[in-house]
Amino acid sequence: MEHPTKDQLSQMRQQGMTICEIAKALGKNQGTIEYLFRKYKLRRKRNKITLEQIEEFRRMRQEGMTITEIAEETGCPEGTVYYHLKPEDSGEDFVQELPIRFAAPRKPKLEKAVYFGIRYVDVTDLYIPT
Repeated sequence: MEHPTKDQLSQMRQQGMTICEIAKALGKNQGTIEYLFRKYKLRRKRNKITLEQIEEFRRMRQEGMTITEIAEETGCPEGTVYYHLKPEDSGEDFVQELPIRFAAPRKPKLEKAVYFGIRYVDVTDLYIPT
């Protein structure tokens, strides 16, 4: 069975079909259709979030709605809503403010064991710092 051509896929996309719908119509796996879109360098439909939508997310959050409720009401994925509601000051400055703690030095133990008449020495603490 042959794969659909670039023209067939682009025509189906222009008709407004999703990748899942295209896969069902052609009797192919969804992963195959996604692969062909990448191979033919066709644009996959992605909804871009506008500034108005981000402001709406923030307004809804201030009203006390959860991220799941905002996602259901706006029709956007939860991850997208969460990403745009992250605190704006969570960049590099946030990481630099974390306190630095050093581990307390410890004395390595030298353990000896005898198994089946053979003497073993555990030197793990001497060579591998933890």
